[in-house]
Amino acid sequence: QGVGHGSAIFTLRRPYNPLHWFELSFDTLIGGNITYNGEGIAICVGKLTDEVFSDEGQGKGLIVRLRSYPVDQTSRMVESEVIEVWYAGEITHVVWIGRSLRTSSWVKTRLRMGPNGLSVWHNDVKWVDEYIVRGWAPKPDWRVGIGAKAGPYPELHWVDNLRLESLLLVDVATADVQLSFNGQQFSSAAALSYGYYAALRVSSLLPAAGPIEGGTVIRVDGSGGTLVQYK
Repeated sequence: QGVGHGSAIFTLRRPYNPLHWFELSFDTLIGGNITYNGEGIAICVGKLTDEVFSDEGQGKGLIVRLRSYPVDQTSRMVESEVIEVWYAGEITHVVWIGRSLRTSSWVKTRLRMGPNGLSVWHNDVKWVDEYIVRGWAPKPDWRVGIGAKAGPYPELHWVDNLRLESLLLVDVATADVQLSFNGQQFSSAAALSYGYYAALRVSSLLPAAGPIEGGTVIRVDGSGGTLVQYK
């Protein structure tokens, strides 16, 4: 952590697939002070270093910024809190949300990246609705991070109960299973093994079209790399 800001970075279990689809949820508490000192929370999915970051995020992957410090919304001549979506180092989407982030109480925040795009909820309101992040191409070594800036006179910008879910996190996993009829004597650990093999998931189909007479080579990519190529 730094002066008035701090972050946490999570390295996911390996081996795993790029997080093309995931859901990240956590509880947030923003506010509680008379004055506005904090500036927001950033959620990052990208190639992150161990360096501390704040509400601006880190890297050039996906960054969702919950900007709790009111920003001059010149088009409406009012100040508003903002949700920003950044990707590849550029801001790609902005949602003006009035005074909705600073609730001074615990509320649920949720991000979902799916086949139909990115959605963001805060306090049961869906502020970003299936926004397509152009060029979305996560890499296997990307990590997940969350940072915040509480200001020089720290205002509460707390996160708790963080949960990341994705069917792409595990390819193959095995566990030894032991059986017992009396709870005291068990079969040998090597007697039975339970295996999980994740279903293959398609992420792209190229090309999207071809000549009607056929003969086009089709490439299907997904959770296991290049799944198949055929005519």
